[in-house]
Amino acid sequence: MELFSSDFFSALLAIVVIDLVLAGDNAIVIAMAARSLPKHLQKKAILWGAVGAIVVRSAMTLLVVYLLQIPGLMLIGGLLLVFFAYRLLCPTDSNDEHGQASTTFWSASLL
Repeated sequence: MELFSSDFFSALLAIVVIDLVLAGDNAIVIAMAARSLPKHLQKKAILWGAVGAIVVRSAMTLLVVYLLQIPGLMLIGGLLLVFFAYRLLCPTDSNDEHGQASTTFWSASLL
């Protein structure tokens, strides 16, 4: 698929529409953030929060469409998913039944 072709834009539009439909949780988070504001600022906060969410999601969608064109990236992502699924399904060797608490991002991702 060539960049800036009609196929590219139709696929991009389909991804954006699906992404926006599935993003209902944004409305909940924006409403919770705006609930403690004065009434005259709530509508502005909700409007700008929704616009910001759409802009960020659209930009990230464009980035993902670009990244998916890199050969082997989906294979690497699939292998990482298999690794994380295996780690989640296999019992840990720790004697603690709740597992260990992580203190850094990397240790949390490798538990």
